[in-house]
Amino acid sequence: MTGHPAPLKEPVLNAQVVGQDSVYTCLYENRLFWLWGDTAKPSYPLGHFGTAGAFSSLPDKGGLNPAVGVDLDYYVDKTGFSRRMCQMKEPGMYWLDGLLKATNPAGAERMFAHCSRMKSLGEAYERGLVVFDDTSESFKWAVRSEPDYLPYKSSGHAFDVEVEGTAYHYFATQFPLAVVMRVRSDWDHIRNRDRYEVFTSIGSAGGRRWIGVAELMQEESITRGDLIKALRKEKKSTRLYDIDSGKDIIPHGGSVHFNAYRNHWVMITVQQFGESSLLGEVWYAEADTPVGPWVYARKIATHDKYSFYNPMHHPYFDQAGGRVIYFEGTYSHTFSGSAETATPRYDYNQIMYRLDLDDERLHLPTAVYQVNGEYILGDVADEAKKRDQAESVPFFAIPPDRAYS
Repeated sequence: MTGHPAPLKEPVLNAQVVGQDSVYTCLYENRLFWLWGDTAKPSYPLGHFGTAGAFSSLPDKGGLNPAVGVDLDYYVDKTGFSRRMCQMKEPGMYWLDGLLKATNPAGAERMFAHCSRMKSLGEAYERGLVVFDDTSESFKWAVRSEPDYLPYKSSGHAFDVEVEGTAYHYFATQFPLAVVMRVRSDWDHIRNRDRYEVFTSIGSAGGRRWIGVAELMQEESITRGDLIKALRKEKKSTRLYDIDSGKDIIPHGGSVHFNAYRNHWVMITVQQFGESSLLGEVWYAEADTPVGPWVYARKIATHDKYSFYNPMHHPYFDQAGGRVIYFEGTYSHTFSGSAETATPRYDYNQIMYRLDLDDERLHLPTAVYQVNGEYILGDVADEAKKRDQAESVPFFAIPPDRAYS
């Protein structure tokens, strides 16, 4: 209509997809691998429930500027519709999360995901670990287990963190969102659920610490089931606070990534039980470490009587040194609105937003640490290698370089 060519190679009905659930990505073989949940098609009210997949080129390797769009190369079946990436024979919906990659003993890069074979929205037949098979271009079981495979039902979005020279995969576990689980970026550790670590105060006299699941079970003489119940109860206390009103916010789902421009860890999360929608209010927060302290947040998007859940920040799309970021979520009337008010032809789909971190409304208070009687901002404490010596976080403050009127 404008006389300009459409920027996308498939601008109208790519892979016959008319709707998709939550998104996950992983950099694999120098391209960006995409996963989505339940996927709908135009010829039938439902589509498939075996996870959809696609590849795209990164913006600096021939891909589009994400402000324009993303050229997705879908895996499709013989009809041209997006095909199931989980082709197991057992019934159920196959939901993948915690997407990550590891190097096998032969030195080859492989991609894993945590898998839930679901009977309903809240009940799982089983959970475990799947690995991507390059020959069949589908995921296959690597580890199969009971529903309580890992300490938390959802692994959420995985992200890489280096701790004292050791590489880890951390997980922004959902419902409520919190970074409380990690595993070493090691082939054997990823495949062994006892080697996953949790960030907990259970059994600790000095606050929270990282400890392996098996070690904690032995230390507390507790069964796996009882430990999982205790961990989930502890996690329910996770809260953020609205910088404007001071009201507490339950962070339902989202992602955490390091941002080079802010030199902080950035959280994009959706609020549970928001004022205008059950799952449509999106918030931004910052912290000095992946685990926090996450305290103050700013609302950055709202969807009145509509859902926008499981938002994910795409760090591979960051621009201007991280000053501009992009995040994507699932837009649906489910959970917040009604079928009568659903957006025509775009309900139950993905929307991507762009956010400028230079906006002064995103200048949030940061933790001030008490170290040997001194009050030190997180950045200064890191430079002086003093944050690990902190006795407490007595208050939060706007850093001098972020002050505004």
